[in-house]
Amino acid sequence: MQIEISTWETDSGYAHQREGQVSRRRNKFHAWKRPNLLSFVMSHSLRKYALAVLSVLAATLIRAAVIPVLGPERFPFVTFFGAIVFCAWFCGLGPSILAVALSTYAASYFFFEPVFTLRFQHPTLQASGILLFVLVSAFIIALGESNRHKCAYLEDRILERTVALRSLASHLIRAQDEERRRFARELHDSSGQLIAALSMNIATLRDPASLFCPANNRRQRRSG
Repeated sequence: MQIEISTWETDSGYAHQREGQVSRRRNKFHAWKRPNLLSFVMSHSLRKYALAVLSVLAATLIRAAVIPVLGPERFPFVTFFGAIVFCAWFCGLGPSILAVALSTYAASYFFFEPVFTLRFQHPTLQASGILLFVLVSAFIIALGESNRHKCAYLEDRILERTVALRSLASHLIRAQDEERRRFARELHDSSGQLIAALSMNIATLRDPASLFCPANNRRQRRSG
């Protein structure tokens, strides 16, 4: 009985140790999955739209700062492409569309002649520039959406594989525990049988007469 209890305690301690190892691996996995810049930016819709507005504002200020170099109407959308790329990769479809609309309005209002108005001095040329900017922005947004869907698919596959590995690890741990318990039971049974046989042999050796005359031994026990 003592052998069985000690073996059970050993198995229980080993099972707790394995569960602790699995828990630590799970914590490491979740630590690896902690929010990075992408997940932080995409956590709230309001934050994403605010970032889209701020990116267009930053692009407008940078374009205004390079007016002495490029002039007011040369390459009016050059800095706004950066804002579109940022929104397409980090903010999603809705904020990207908002960024395109705000960029078109800002470029038309601040950098098209005449400035600070929505009237076009060269309608054909300026409209062609706006159309080209919208088409290139649509292509950038499509690339961003494709990349986002691929990342989401890969994350789902990683989570599925992780769950499958956890299930397999738990099955292996249970199988090992069951095998140890079975071995402990068999060891206890064989040890008990051996101890019982030894006890009978020792009792027989203590009374040598019983080896030669079992009947006299039985009568002595009855009379006693």
